[in-house]
Amino acid sequence: MIVKQLKMNTLFYNIQNDSSFVKNDRQIILNNYNVIDFVFSQKSKILTPFTFFHQLVQIILYWNKYHIILSQIAGYHTLIPSLLSYLKLKKHIIILHGTDCNIIPEIGYGNLQKPVLKWFTKQSILKANLLLPVSHSLVDNKSEYYTENKISLGLRKNIVGFNTPYTIIHNAVEADKFRIITTDREPFTFITVAFGLEKKKNVLLKGVDLIIDLAKKNPEYTFTILGSNSIYNYKNDLKNVTIIPKVAHNKLIDYYNQNKYYLQLSISESFGLSLCEAMLCGCIPIVSNVGMMPEIVEDKGFILMSRDQVQINNLLHTICQDKKEIDQFLIRELILKKYSFPIRREKLLFAIHHLTSNKSP
Repeated sequence: MIVKQLKMNTLFYNIQNDSSFVKNDRQIILNNYNVIDFVFSQKSKILTPFTFFHQLVQIILYWNKYHIILSQIAGYHTLIPSLLSYLKLKKHIIILHGTDCNIIPEIGYGNLQKPVLKWFTKQSILKANLLLPVSHSLVDNKSEYYTENKISLGLRKNIVGFNTPYTIIHNAVEADKFRIITTDREPFTFITVAFGLEKKKNVLLKGVDLIIDLAKKNPEYTFTILGSNSIYNYKNDLKNVTIIPKVAHNKLIDYYNQNKYYLQLSISESFGLSLCEAMLCGCIPIVSNVGMMPEIVEDKGFILMSRDQVQINNLLHTICQDKKEIDQFLIRELILKKYSFPIRREKLLFAIHHLTSNKSP
């Protein structure tokens, strides 16, 4: 009954880019709502005022067609919708993903450590009707993986007076697109997916510096780093490291199935979509003790407790010498049970519908 009622309504979808999770959520709402899309994007920061004007024009132009604005990630583009919700003119939901909640000053990560962007992000979060973080760690978090004075995680720590209503709705993975093709894989093969590694901050953020160090110390292991054209300060001189530029999303399945282990050694990781994709393909996960990743992995993988090169090297040696195999199909089943699209679809539509109906989700 809810789906039939929703299809009669229209939703204003407010985004900055068309990342895979943005597309996935759009498909969920598109099946149940008429959707008005707005992409807050410009080629130069100088054009930002014009983008604000364009956004306001679109909001006014379609004013009578929608009741609710759904935004992905808090930032510049979410201020006007949140002000409208504060003035009780429209209802505004923000889906939170990480850069809008966490701060790593050492590498310049996080909206909330940039003075102007911090103000826009903070006001957006405080004045929205509802927040939908993809992980509980985006609200409350204490990381022991990285030096505490170099990192500040979670909205309660980073926004004074935070009291906006929120509902945790975990991300979801496309189980039909990511599957086990083969269980016959080379024993010492590791893969990670990371974008923007041409920049130093992304290398540190995703822990790729640790992976390069592992490759230097372990020439018998093979490492694939997928998603970037090059890696900052790396001369591409290791025979056991293969760098693959970003590929089409539907091609990732082939690379996951060529490797036995998936490495995710991030300093900050709100959820871990690539981790879940790899686990759906049967990769044994090795993750840092950050965000939701230990919860995702459970007992079907391995957790690096602190960002330490000696510790990760010892952990890999222990893993590779262990003759006890983890069932690849049990790894896949773990993700299917907790992070499937039907689960996210039901919870996301429930939250939107109840806010529209003036009920608390």
